Formats: sequence, C-alpha cells, structure tokens
Amino acid sequence: MTRTSLVASTAVLVSLLATSASAHADDDPWANATTDASTEDTSSAPPPPPAAVDTGTRPAPRHRGTGMIAGAAVAGGIGIALNAGRIGWHMSTCRAVDRDLLRSSCFASIWGDVFLAVPAWFANMGSIGLAAGGGVMRGRWEAATGRKRDARKMIVTGAVLVGVGGAVYITSALARFATVGCYGSSLGCYRGMYIGTTVGVQVGLSTAAAGAGLLAFGDQYRRRARRYSVAVAPQLSREYAGLSISGRF
Repeated sequence: MTRTSLVASTAVLVSLLATSASAHADDDPWANATTDASTEDTSSAPPPPPAAVDTGTRPAPRHRGTGMIAGAAVAGGIGIALNAGRIGWHMSTCRAVDRDLLRSSCFASIWGDVFLAVPAWFANMGSIGLAAGGGVMRGRWEAATGRKRDARKMIVTGAVLVGVGGAVYITSALARFATVGCYGSSLGCYRGMYIGTTVGVQVGLSTAAAGAGLLAFGDQYRRRARRYSVAVAPQLSREYAGLSISGRF
C-alpha cells in the first residue's frame, strides 16, 4: 500500500467516527437537556428582591409625660394647701395680749408651723422635679410625632420663670428673719411679715416649677427635632424623575 492510499484511508475513518458521535449525541436526551440548559437565555428571569435597608428610624416614645405633669400639679397643690394651712394656723393661734411677742402665743405657734412647713417644702420640690421630668418626656414625644412647637420661645420663657421663681423664693425665705424686728412692736407687724413671706415662698416655688417644665420641654423638643429632621428634594435627570428624601433619625 502506498503512502497516498494510507492517508486517504485515515481520512475516511476519521469522518466515519465523527458522523457516528454526532448521531449518538442526537439520540441521548440527557446530553440535549444539558446543552439546552447551558444555552438557555436568562435575561427574562426576575431580578432578586432588593436587600432590606435599615433607615435607623425610631418609633415615637410610648410615654407622653402626662402622668408626671399631672403629678407635678398634684404635688404643687399639696404644697399650696400646706402653706395655706400654715397661714391659717398662725392666724388662729397667734394672739398677743401685749406688745411683748416673746411671751405671746405667736412664739409658741412657730413650733406647730414646722410640722406644716417641712412637708410643704418637699411637696413643692417634688412638683419641680415632676414638672421637669414631664416636660422632658412630652418634648421627646411631640418632636417624634412631628408636632410644631417654638422650642426657643419655650426655653427662654422657662429660663425666665425659673430665675424669677428662684429669686422670689430666696428673697421671701430671707425676709422671714425680718419678723424679729416685729418683736416688741405690734401683732399686725408680725402677722403681716409672716403671711407675706409665706405667700412669697409658695409663689416662688410654683413659678419655678412651671418654668422647669417649659425649659425641659423646649430643650428636649429642640434636640429631638434635629434628630428626626427630614428633607425632601426633587431629583431630575434624562432617565428618571423623582424625589429624594434625606434626614437624621
């Protein structure tokens, strides 16, 4: 056999093998399924759902501070009632027979006044604390719910009331020592000084309680309003139009 006829025989054999392999692949369903799956167009498959984005928003506080504000009013009312009782006690027991008050019943009535003065002071201090706490909680709640309030005006008003109330309280408490000058004078002098200073103490503490509530409310509202601020701006381009929402939570 010559070299030319050997090459021709080899070419015919390779052609027959290729034809047989092609026919075998057409008869195999698994091969066809694999081929179809590999060439399937995936462009029509639905996109995966977007990942959840944590915006950092916080729910509104559950408590509005109503209970603490009501408690402040009740405590303040108790303080007013006790100081009114102090005045009534002195008016009924302080009855000088002569001008020497040290020997009169007014000096003895001071000891009974202590039992009303101490709880009255604690009641008023509790009113101030509850008013401030209630103001804090109410300020947070109203800021979180989007209510519009003039925080600056409340802060200024509250600070003024606290300052005026504190000044009236201190002045009235120090003026109580002026009653010593009424000894040897008249019963009216002593009663007038006592009633005036007692009323001044109560007015000062009640004013300070109202101011503490307003000051705490305005401060917390301003802080929370900045934290919950939201801005909306339009977004335009060649491909889309929409709104952009940004804020601090």
